[in-house]
Amino acid sequence: MRVWIDVDNAPHVQIFRPIIRELRERGAEVGVTARDRTYVPQLLEAASIEYTLVGRGQPHGTAAKATALAGRMLELARFGRKGRFDVAVGHGSRSLPPAARLLGIPNITMFDYEHVSTWLFRYFCDRILVPRAVVSDVAGRNPDKRWHPFDGFKEEIYLADFVPDATLRARLGVRDEEVLVVVRPPSRSAHYHDRASETILNALATRIATSRNVRAVWLRRNPDDDVPESARCERILVPEAPMDGLSLLAAADLAVSGGGTMNREAALLGTPAYSIFTGPVGALDQELIRGGRLVAVREPESVSRIPFQRKAHAGRHSCGGSLRDAVVDHILELGGTPDVGVADGRNPWAFPS
Repeated sequence: MRVWIDVDNAPHVQIFRPIIRELRERGAEVGVTARDRTYVPQLLEAASIEYTLVGRGQPHGTAAKATALAGRMLELARFGRKGRFDVAVGHGSRSLPPAARLLGIPNITMFDYEHVSTWLFRYFCDRILVPRAVVSDVAGRNPDKRWHPFDGFKEEIYLADFVPDATLRARLGVRDEEVLVVVRPPSRSAHYHDRASETILNALATRIATSRNVRAVWLRRNPDDDVPESARCERILVPEAPMDGLSLLAAADLAVSGGGTMNREAALLGTPAYSIFTGPVGALDQELIRGGRLVAVREPESVSRIPFQRKAHAGRHSCGGSLRDAVVDHILELGGTPDVGVADGRNPWAFPS
């Protein structure tokens, strides 16, 4: 079987890394396309995943985004026609489903944020995998057979086999008594981006710069993103190349992010997480907020209440590999391999009766 995976954004590299490995262990051939944005090529190379670059950047404005989507869809279709794939897989990639449908290739998508446009997925996808916490919002009260809910978080797919680099903190030159803060700004090209998040971000940078025994790593979303003047100080490291983000979060004392994935990664790793995301809060983040694992920071004044202190030894969220195996089962079954099943015999996809 030939499986086509499209990596559209940085978090998808981590999601698909164990899925690609499991697919290959089960005998599938895997071809990967990637979009040149948010360090995707560099992260794929660091993970030793071969890929074909199709499309680049993330334009601003509805018309420009629509034009880029259509252009990338046609480029993907040309790639897919040569690859003779049995099934195509993405996580929120909007260009892949219409390209796959054009070629007659069954396709699967995953996504986990309900406050986005889903019409492309509804119209072109053969299967849609979403967390149970959001399925009713995106699929309605009576979802058809294409919708398959799962329990938990997509981040568990790759946290199941994650082993942190215990030397990272020392290699960064952070002393034992210093508080290490990881900062990831909001996406400036996202539809939800506004000035409020920039104001919160500047307040955070100013507080870090004026605090004692505090160091920070500022993770830009794109290599050419400007760093605000307030973040340009010796206390704040701005890496020029991608880092081992999961090990960084595990080593940090707290994480502040403008996006959901890194917040959830930190929370599941036991690192205090703070969200400066100013768009509609998704159901998964609300679940973490209710459980005390994530704190929403919605105005600049709240930055002063974030505790800059060394974290206590925190228990890590228990992550199993059953979700990864179930995703692979779906891929192989849709692509034409019927004899698949989750190793432990459970079905995490069934709707409750």
